[in-house]
Amino acid sequence: MARLIDDSEEERSLFPMFNILACTLGVMVFILATVVTVSLGADKAVEIVVRVAPGEDEPRIPIWIEWDGTELTLLPTGEQATFAPKDHVVAIEGT
Repeated sequence: MARLIDDSEEERSLFPMFNILACTLGVMVFILATVVTVSLGADKAVEIVVRVAPGEDEPRIPIWIEWDGTELTLLPTGEQATFAPKDHVVAIEGT
């Protein structure tokens, strides 16, 4: 009776296929991250629109903060606070 499988043959490993699949997925994630970064790139701006809330007569004035690690700026008033690494607030300036 003939045997279909020879005992001397080794089983084939799927490791190369999984390795290629993992590399392909990694490249796809890298490309996706690059496309997202480029689409958010320079020359983009966020516009804050002032709207009147229902039941109010005057629009609210939006306030936002810029922080560079040592200096805090309150916008649109332009007030600034400078922070030293070891101390708390060192100086507050208004414009």
